[in-house]
Amino acid sequence: MNLNLSITNILNTMYIADAQNNGAFPSTTSINTLSTGFNSRTSTVFFGQGRRFVIGVRATF
Repeated sequence: MNLNLSITNILNTMYIADAQNNGAFPSTTSINTLSTGFNSRTSTVFFGQGRRFVIGVRATF
């Protein structure tokens, strides 16, 4: 029997996992000012997941 443990983002830091310019969810300020182009007002970001623990067991018969 094997037991394994995996910890991702062990320091529980906040990070941006993915970003997209002119994202599908514009901010309120970009709608009001009709801002277009590549700037922080028109981008959409996705934050990475926090600390995660994964425990697994493998049994061999």
